[in-house]
Amino acid sequence: MNNDNIRSYGILYVVSLPIGNLRDITLRAIDILSSVSAIVCEDSRVTSKVLGTYNIKNSMIPCYGSSDTYIIKALDILKSGKDVALVSDAGTPLISDPGYDVVLNAIKHGFKVHTIPGPCSAISALSISGIDSSNFFFYGFLPTKKNQTHQELEKILSYGVTSIIFESPRRLISTLELLKSMHPQIVIAVARELTKIFEEVIRGTVSEVLDVLNNKNVLKGEIVIVISSINKNTDDFQDAIKLLENLLLEGNSVKDSISETLSLYPTLKKGDLYKYTLQSMKR
Repeated sequence: MNNDNIRSYGILYVVSLPIGNLRDITLRAIDILSSVSAIVCEDSRVTSKVLGTYNIKNSMIPCYGSSDTYIIKALDILKSGKDVALVSDAGTPLISDPGYDVVLNAIKHGFKVHTIPGPCSAISALSISGIDSSNFFFYGFLPTKKNQTHQELEKILSYGVTSIIFESPRRLISTLELLKSMHPQIVIAVARELTKIFEEVIRGTVSEVLDVLNNKNVLKGEIVIVISSINKNTDDFQDAIKLLENLLLEGNSVKDSISETLSLYPTLKKGDLYKYTLQSMKR
C-alpha cells in the first residue's frame, strides 16, 4: 500500500470509554463513535448502554469468542474505505482486554490506527493511591493457580518499582493474604468502583488493608491494587528493628522474621539482626 492511495482505505480508531461514570467520555470519542461505519466491541450489551446514553446509533461487531470472524469483518470495512472504532467494555482498549488482534492485523495490512485517549483504571488508581508514581510496572490479572500467583508476585516485587495489578472481588482476599505472607509491611492501595458513587480507596500496609476488607460483607466491581516498591536502599537500623519486632510479635519464627526484614533492608547484616534478637530474648 503506497502513500498516494492510503486514505482510500478506512482508519481504525482505538477509542477509550468511561470506566464507571458515563460522563467521563470525551467529545472526540462521541464524534468518532457516531461517524464510523462500525464499532468492534468486547460485549455489545455493555457498549450499547454507553451508545444509548449519547443517542449514538451504530452497528456493533462483538469480538468475544475464539472465532476470528470479527477481524475479517473489520478489515473488510477498512478495505472498503470506511472507518472502524474499537472499544472495550470500559476504559482504554487492550489493557487486559481483547482487541489486540484487530489492531495488529490493521497495522499489518497497512491501515492507519489512531488513538482516541481517555480513562484507564490502572492510571486512575495510581494517581490517587498515595504511592510513588514516578516509575511503575503494570501487570494486569495474576494467574489463578496459587503457586503461579506466588511466583509472579515475587517477580513483580523484584523490579523495585511501584506495581499495578487487577483482581476480581472473589480472589482479592486470597491474593492479599498471599502478599501478606511474603511482605506483611508492604504498603498498598486497593481501589474499587472507580468514578462511581461508591468509589473507595483503602490505603495502608497489606495487613492493615486486610483488616478493613475482612470487615466488609460484599465487594463488587473490578479492583485495582497498587503495590509500593520494596525499599532496597535504606540502612536505617531502627526501622528494621521495629519491623523485626512486629514480625516476632505476630508469631513468626526468628529465622523467618530476620529473612523478611532483610528482604526489605538488604543493606543490613544478618549477624547484626541475630545479635539484637538474642540480646532481646535475654532481657
